[in-house]
Amino acid sequence: MAGLTIVHTSDLHGDRYGALDRAGRLLRRIPGAVWFDSGDALRAWNLTLGLTWERTLARMTELGCSAMAMGNREFEPLVPCHRMKLAAAGFPVICTNLVHPRPRSVPVVPEVRFRAPDGRRIRVFGALRDMLRSSVSRRLSAYRFRAPLEPLSRRCATVEPDELVVLLSHLGGASDRDLLAMLPRLDLILGGHDHQGRCERSGRRAIVAPQAHGRQLALITMRPDEPPIVRFVSSPWEEADAIAEATAGP
Repeated sequence: MAGLTIVHTSDLHGDRYGALDRAGRLLRRIPGAVWFDSGDALRAWNLTLGLTWERTLARMTELGCSAMAMGNREFEPLVPCHRMKLAAAGFPVICTNLVHPRPRSVPVVPEVRFRAPDGRRIRVFGALRDMLRSSVSRRLSAYRFRAPLEPLSRRCATVEPDELVVLLSHLGGASDRDLLAMLPRLDLILGGHDHQGRCERSGRRAIVAPQAHGRQLALITMRPDEPPIVRFVSSPWEEADAIAEATAGP
């Protein structure tokens, strides 16, 4: 069985190294592949809209991104500004630990459900560190961030046995390790925020993060009852090898 192939990017910061085009090519060449991003795709800094020059989310939409975690660069404390910042995203932006008294008014969702080409159901969660730690920001914003463990644990409790569970994390490596240890229902954490490329395994589960700024992207193949196959791609020849491997027969 070919399995599900995930193209993973994180911390692009506007993509100085061509990872967006590379991700788009992989999506076109690998049947049924999906593209998940773990946040900080924008070149705009935290609390900076940059709407006159920011094209990253629009480009990700054009190339077929499936979903992304909200990173700190994608957050704004005021809902109208937040909606403006994410308006070009034609795909779900996920943050499971963000709450608002009127959740339907905000431009992020707590989870997304997909159907894989092999028929498996996929649940995708997202997590971001608290962006409202000062008293001033908390007074200005109706948003609140919960510690990720509680909302993730509650949602994991609703997962069906045959569902694949993926967390798009913008928390950093230490928090990712803690969550993988405390939430056995998580199958895969696609990490970001600390800019450290890594692949850490725990049995059939894994934490994967590519290097920042688009220097790398990760290609993960998930097959039932097998550990994920992880490959990092940063050059045309690695891209060609990854496509050949992902499209090879059983």
